[in-house]
Amino acid sequence: MIVAKVFEANIISFTRQVACYLVDQPRLCHTSSEGLKIYVDAKIKNHPAFNYTRLIATNPHYAGRILFWDPQFCATNADLIDFVVTLGGDGTVLFTSWLFQQTQVPPVIPFHLGSLGFLTNFNVVHIRDVLERVIGCRGNGVRVNMRMRLQCTVWRQGGPIVPPSVRTNQKDAIVPNFAISDTSEGEFDDSDDMLFFHTRNTSEGLHATPIYRKTSVPGIVIAEDETPLFASSINSPVVADIDTVLNAITSSLPCKADFSYDDEEPAAGSSESHTEIGKDTGMRAGIDSRARKPVPAESFHILNDLVVDRGPSAYMSQLELYVDDRHLTTVQADGLVVSTPTGSTAYSLSAGGSLVHPECPAILVTPICPHTLSFRPFLLPDGADLKIQVPIDSRSTAWASFDGRHRTELKQGDFITVTMSRHPLPTLCQEDQSSDWFESLRRCLHWNERARQR
Repeated sequence: MIVAKVFEANIISFTRQVACYLVDQPRLCHTSSEGLKIYVDAKIKNHPAFNYTRLIATNPHYAGRILFWDPQFCATNADLIDFVVTLGGDGTVLFTSWLFQQTQVPPVIPFHLGSLGFLTNFNVVHIRDVLERVIGCRGNGVRVNMRMRLQCTVWRQGGPIVPPSVRTNQKDAIVPNFAISDTSEGEFDDSDDMLFFHTRNTSEGLHATPIYRKTSVPGIVIAEDETPLFASSINSPVVADIDTVLNAITSSLPCKADFSYDDEEPAAGSSESHTEIGKDTGMRAGIDSRARKPVPAESFHILNDLVVDRGPSAYMSQLELYVDDRHLTTVQADGLVVSTPTGSTAYSLSAGGSLVHPECPAILVTPICPHTLSFRPFLLPDGADLKIQVPIDSRSTAWASFDGRHRTELKQGDFITVTMSRHPLPTLCQEDQSSDWFESLRRCLHWNERARQR
C-alpha cells in the first residue's frame, strides 16, 4: 500500500513509478516469483499524472495488480496490507495512522518528501535499496519501532435522569436545588434548618420557589419513608441558595438608599416574574451533571496528541483533569495537550513540554499558557486512565482536536477519556530506535547545536 501526497503532480507521478516497480519486482524470499499487489489512493486514479486507464491500456499486466484504497477499505481490510510506503512528510505518516483506527496498523516505511521529516527517517534517494531489503530479504533485515498510540473517547451528556423524589406529575413536588425561581413565596426564618423548594404547575410550565422550614409546610410532598434528597443545611459551606447569603450580608451593610421599589410586583408577562424550568420534562436545560447519564459519542486512535483548548472563546479554558478516577487538578489555561512520546516533539514541545524517547512508556500532559506559573508539564505512566471534562458551570465551551483532525466542540458536562491504545504504529528504523531518534533531533530541531567554546 502506498500513501502519498495527492496535491502534487510530481509526487503522484513518482507514486505510479514506485507502484509499477513493486509489481515487477520479484519476491526472492517467497515461493512465487510474482511481484506484489499494490494499493494506491483512489483519489489519484484519474489524475493526469497517474492516468490509470492509459497505464492499463499500454501495460495490461498491471490490471489486477495495481488496485486502489479508500478510508473504508483501510477500516475493514487492514489484514490484506503487508506494509505501507509513505511518500511525504510527517503529516503523511499521521494520516496513515488515522486510516487504521480500530485495527492494527501495518508496518510503515516512511520516505522523506516533506518539509520537516521528523518521522520520515528514510531518504527517498535510497528507496530502491530499502524496498529490496523489505521485499527481497537482503541484508540483515530491518528493525521496527512500535510507536505508542492513545485511544480518545468523547462522552456527551445524555438526557436527564429524573430521581424518584422528583414528582413532576403532581401539583406540588420537590425539585432539585438547581431549579430556583427568581421570586420567593416563603419567608426565611433564622430558626429554619433546611432548604426546600415549592413548585407549581402553571399554563406556562413548572416553576419553583425556595421554602425554608423545619416542620411541615403546605404544598411540599415528602413520602414518610423518604429523606429529602435536595435539602441543604443553611450553615453548610456549600450554599444551595446564593440569595440567602447575599441577603444576610446585605442586612449587615446599612446605607441611606431606599430600595423599597425592589418589592414591587413585576408586570404580567414580564421576564422578571419567574424563571422557567421546563415545559415537557419539568427540568431546566442547564441541569446538574449528576442528573445526566454520559454516553460515548466517538472514539479515535491518535499517534501525536490530543489538544483541548478554548477555541474561539476569549475566556481561558476551565477543565477538570482526572487520573484513574481521581480528581487531579482544575486546569485554567488556554488549553491542554495530552501526547504520546512520539508527539513530544510536536505541539507539546512548543508549549514547554519535554522531549521523550519513543520507547519510554509514558503519557505527557502539557498545559498551554497556564494561569498559574506553578502548573508545569508532567509525565504519567502509560497505564494511567485520564479524563478531561468541561465543568457543568463553565462559562464557555471547549474544543478538541485529535492529531490535528476532527475538530469538535465539548459543551458543559462533556468529557474525553484517554487510555493507551491496543494498536501501536510500527515504523521501520533506518538503524535502530535510539539512533534514528537522536539523528532526527539533530537534523530537524538542530538540538543543542552551537559553536564550540574556545
